[in-house]
Amino acid sequence: MLHIDWFAEPPMDFEQKNYLLFDYIQQIDNSFKIQKLSPYLLYTEKLVEEMTRFKENRERMRTALQKKKLNLSRKIHWIVTEVDENPEVKTVVEVVDYSMPILESKLVLGYKLLEKYPQILWV
Repeated sequence: MLHIDWFAEPPMDFEQKNYLLFDYIQQIDNSFKIQKLSPYLLYTEKLVEEMTRFKENRERMRTALQKKKLNLSRKIHWIVTEVDENPEVKTVVEVVDYSMPILESKLVLGYKLLEKYPQILWV
């Protein structure tokens, strides 16, 4: 199983993260083939939620850092500046952007299988 924050753990290497992702996807596929949805379905849902939260928090932080106050003759103006991102953060963003659609497609498949083969899910 991938750690819940696998995309942000060192080393920050896109290729290495892809190998981790594809190993996890293979585990999901093997489990789904035998109609065993637990623990992968709910855990994958948590992984996607965590990546979504990362993207939302990153965007909030970027927005907050871009705005600077400028006081000109008692009027406050906002100056928007571009924030330079650390290369490691850029790698994490690439990994998240690449991984989310793949994991989301596994969720769709998993929930279709759950409808067809109802079972109790556990993590």
